[in-house]
Amino acid sequence: MKYVLERISTVQACDALLAEAKKKKLYLERRVRNLGESLVTFRKRLDQLHQESVEIQSSLEAFTGVYGSLLEGRDKVNMKIRIKRLELQQAMLEKKSDY
Repeated sequence: MKYVLERISTVQACDALLAEAKKKKLYLERRVRNLGESLVTFRKRLDQLHQESVEIQSSLEAFTGVYGSLLEGRDKVNMKIRIKRLELQQAMLEKKSDY
């Protein structure tokens, strides 16, 4: 905001200008605070997504190792389903972290 002192001819005009400047300052301070809080929340959520991703990745590695040693049958099919679900969860987490 640019102020032109020549346009302020009365005390009331000066007070009005100061009040408007104070109002804008409060708005900007509130906005900065809200953005800071949003950033903290975003970082926490990103850390949480990373933690979940690590857990899913370790489960995937374990299940994939077990899957290879299973004989054909119901257990192998169930393990394949678990692996596919974990892969889907991993993909969803990666998609969320991209936003």
